[in-house]
Amino acid sequence: MNIEQIENSFKTSANKKSTFAKKGMVSSAFPNATKAGVEMLKKGGNAIDAACATALALGVCEPQASGLGGQSMGIIHVNGKSYAIDGSSRSPSLAHSSIYTNKKNRRLGYKATTVPSTLAVIGFLHERYGRLEWQKIVAPSINIAKKGYKITQLQHDLQEREKENFLSIKSKSGAKYFLKDGLESYDVGDRFIQEDLAETFTAISEYGYRVFYQGEIAKKIVQDMKKNQGLIQEEDLAYIPEPLIRKPIRRKYRGVSVVTLPPPAAGRTLLLTLMMLNNLHAKFLRSSKPST
Repeated sequence: MNIEQIENSFKTSANKKSTFAKKGMVSSAFPNATKAGVEMLKKGGNAIDAACATALALGVCEPQASGLGGQSMGIIHVNGKSYAIDGSSRSPSLAHSSIYTNKKNRRLGYKATTVPSTLAVIGFLHERYGRLEWQKIVAPSINIAKKGYKITQLQHDLQEREKENFLSIKSKSGAKYFLKDGLESYDVGDRFIQEDLAETFTAISEYGYRVFYQGEIAKKIVQDMKKNQGLIQEEDLAYIPEPLIRKPIRRKYRGVSVVTLPPPAAGRTLLLTLMMLNNLHAKFLRSSKPST
């Protein structure tokens, strides 16, 4: 495999989804989040700063796939060594099997929620490996939440798909935040502003990420859980463990060393797939032109 040849084959596209940079690059699933990472590099930050700012911004403009309520893992390469950061979520201490005999509790609503680890992982990475001040890392997320961004076709479609689920929750909390006027899907191109999220990020910026687990934000989460028969308690948030640093797993694929996450992540599936492909001749892997 000729990596140099592959890299030289890329060309800048008009929509900037494929581009070229000399000193550093940030890639994410949403332009606003990518810009947040690039901004960190321009301010003298390192790759960790850029990754943390990008991840936080994704939680604002891609809530269907990211956000403060999720779990996160990471893989980093520092001083010649690679590390896997395991930020697996934990179940609330009140969770037990009898609660989940009702299938709805397993996938929807307050009882389906694990203890969020995303912010703990981002905060851990920044404290240990970052360079810029925490306030600079969080600033783009506050700005995006305040000013808003345009709803994409994907987000509109997902809101349509999940509308019934949003409205089925008694508190209507999801509907309040992700449906227009709490009732209907946003149209493609609508500006989506999240004032409460901006306020949350402002507190996280001012007091640090631990305010989410041990401060005023944690108290609000627990109050909401108690009000809606959720399972997360104050101690679940306060005692969330620091992310674990694990040894990544790796295999050679056509002369390239592929480094990825160990269990409980699915990196081993990737490596097993590559090991199978490694036994195929290269001519079978080339894309063929469609017949006319």
